[in-house]
Amino acid sequence: MGRGTGALAVAMVSGVLLAGCTSTDGTPSPSASSRAPAPSTAATTASPTPVVTGSLNSDGPDEAAARRILTDYLAAWRDKGPVLASTTFLTPDEQATTSDDSPKLTKGTLVSVEDPERTADGRRYLVTLDLTFDGDPGAWSKGRNERFVTFVPRAEANSWEMTFATGN
Repeated sequence: MGRGTGALAVAMVSGVLLAGCTSTDGTPSPSASSRAPAPSTAATTASPTPVVTGSLNSDGPDEAAARRILTDYLAAWRDKGPVLASTTFLTPDEQATTSDDSPKLTKGTLVSVEDPERTADGRRYLVTLDLTFDGDPGAWSKGRNERFVTFVPRAEANSWEMTFATGN
């Protein structure tokens, strides 16, 4: 193993994002944060959790955090495909199981996040996305799409997954 083979560890603790680097033997590298120890192996092997800026509290993400989560989701969908993006960001009932019949996103832009509302499940926003696909968009439209997005709490503290519903 050569240079650059260490691991980047990220964890959310009490609403604060912690990050650190470790070398292959588990010792902090010179670039590791002096304020944030590397989390345990259990924390780094859990299912992926999006890195978020903004407030994540018991009522759901504030608008800044919601924007970051949605932007990260669109980037993951475009770069990593619908299966990985959906398992990282969406509720289990909305996750893609195969990329064969899922829309291939080539460009996705978050246009707006509006009308926050506390619901029984989490926090809901009316979101406008501008989407471009390679091929059939499936349940989406090419161009502008409005959806209600509800952020539902995960078992992990200060972690949220999304569910989409049409704005009509």
